[in-house]
Amino acid sequence: MKPANERRTQLDLRRTIDEFVARGWTVIDRNPVTFERGRMRRKVQHGCVVEG
Repeated sequence: MKPANERRTQLDLRRTIDEFVARGWTVIDRNPVTFERGRMRRKVQHGCVVEG
């Protein structure tokens, strides 16, 4: 349960994005959010991280 003053939404997705960045992935685009590490890419689509 989130605190009463918490305004953010999709906290699980935000946590997942933070984990990708912590593991060395780079955010290369914001619409849609796209990560890259080496030759691998992942995108966020409909709230899920998929290969891209």
